[in-house]
Amino acid sequence: MEQVIEGFRLSPQQERLWASLRNAAGSWHARAVVALAGDLDGASLRSALQRVVDHHEILRTTFRTLAGRPAPVQVVGDAAVVAWEEAADLDGGDREAVTAELLRRAAGETGRIVTVEEHPVRGGLGGAVAEALGDEHPVPLCILGLPDGGYGAQGPRAELLGRCGLDAAGIAAAARRMLEWRAA
Repeated sequence: MEQVIEGFRLSPQQERLWASLRNAAGSWHARAVVALAGDLDGASLRSALQRVVDHHEILRTTFRTLAGRPAPVQVVGDAAVVAWEEAADLDGGDREAVTAELLRRAAGETGRIVTVEEHPVRGGLGGAVAEALGDEHPVPLCILGLPDGGYGAQGPRAELLGRCGLDAAGIAAAARRMLEWRAA
């Protein structure tokens, strides 16, 4: 029996990006480390991320290649489970190494194109890392896909931070601390 896939064609911009990345060594991930300060409840953060994914269909969108088609189609899922890892095994002494390892884990394997079988959003939090780094909590987020453009202040990142209880001042302070941390 043949499987029927309901999907959307890529936009012209996405088709150009697909063509340029098709033979590239790396895969396409939007990666970020969000620095949160103060008390952090990992279960609440994971729940907030899941609610953001449930609210924004672009975060539930994956790409499926079809036989005979040069470019994939976009498939919007009704639901997506956020891939989450508790990275309690990391040594929190070296901030740069911890951040790099958390990003590597959030992104999963590199050097391949991600299809519908993958989770469109990955996140992670290191409980032991959070303790070792004091009240700074580097939380890596990775969104897989072919983005068509950026989001404004009302995008998924802002919504996630808002659901975690950070206001605009808190977001700016977190960004400042992250820049200071990277400069140190």
